[in-house]
Amino acid sequence: MSFVRSRSLYQGLIDNEDDETLLNLELATDDPEGLEGYTQKLPADFKQADITLKYEMPKITGTNDDYSWCAYCQKKTHRKGYVLKSNSGAVFAIGKVCGKKLYGVDWQNTERRFTDLRRLQLSVSRLHACRHSLQLLVGELRELKRSGVVHVFEETLNRLWDGAPDLMRGLRKTLHARGGMLLVRRHIRDWSKEQQRADRHEDELKSLDERHRFREITTSAWKTERTQLKAEHELEKKAAIYTLQQRPIGHFPIRELLDWRKVDSAALDKLIAAVSSLVAFLGDQPLSSLSPTVLRGKVKELEAVRDQSEALRQRLASFERFFEFETLKLVATWASKSNDCSGSYSAQKSTLIASDDYGDFRVELPPHYSVPDLFSIDALRNALGSRQAPSHSSIFPPPAC
Repeated sequence: MSFVRSRSLYQGLIDNEDDETLLNLELATDDPEGLEGYTQKLPADFKQADITLKYEMPKITGTNDDYSWCAYCQKKTHRKGYVLKSNSGAVFAIGKVCGKKLYGVDWQNTERRFTDLRRLQLSVSRLHACRHSLQLLVGELRELKRSGVVHVFEETLNRLWDGAPDLMRGLRKTLHARGGMLLVRRHIRDWSKEQQRADRHEDELKSLDERHRFREITTSAWKTERTQLKAEHELEKKAAIYTLQQRPIGHFPIRELLDWRKVDSAALDKLIAAVSSLVAFLGDQPLSSLSPTVLRGKVKELEAVRDQSEALRQRLASFERFFEFETLKLVATWASKSNDCSGSYSAQKSTLIASDDYGDFRVELPPHYSVPDLFSIDALRNALGSRQAPSHSSIFPPPAC
């Protein structure tokens, strides 16, 4: 049985280059039996039919009412499947597996074309939803460049790495090895080992006395050895036994500060250029005429821009968190007692001080350092995170009265 499929429904949308029609097209339903023209039987011209909707029945009652009638099985069998419409206007529903049984090898291509249409709608909807937030993002990034915050960040971070390289490497090592848990080493007296040593001394004396009792050694030799053994024990008792332990003193969660990715004016210019390119591409042109591959590529570019912008914002904001007094005090305490860091460290308000034999080195967060609010990043993330086509009114302006 061959499946002759008309592409008029889908091809018309693409040829008309009409984004509004594509975005307002309903491609899913949860009530296939309530559609106009619905029939429970296969129509005579079922071979000439198009997939028009994908259906998924809601789980409500836990009975047969949660399943849709299948025109192929002739019973309520499936919760998920497709709605087809024949040339005569008859509408019927079948399950995915039943579609393969009914239409054979042609079913796979038909299902793929419908899936491509849904993906096209999703890509176009996400790109439309991002237009406004992208324009805002370009403006905010340019304002960020004019503010000079990136230059201050780059300069201060370089001073940290130049003046306190042991501390920065130690923090990075701690983040990777222990998730930012700061540990200091300390020696603790081990009373259990000292008790084990005392027990050993007592056993040695008992063993010597046993040998003398059973005439294994002479009395004079026994006295000499016992005196020497006691003297050795007295010397050992004077030496306390200590165990080296690591004690957590706090957590350093600012992973963004030690990110390998470089933040400088060149990186910001590159990001601005990428966002501007996307804004120019979207413009006012209809997107439904473009190939799904191109649209998916642009969506990936948008996701990359979103991630880079978010990383930039978090990296710049990490400085303000690092130079808070409580954080600096924790880091200075840890570095002063850590074997990974040389010298001593102390903290003042917004200032880290590293001291060694050559003097003090101070790194201070400039008082005018302030990261602008990049609200458009949140809007862009929300737009890209939506897996549903936006409503008509959220994309296209309402018609004039």
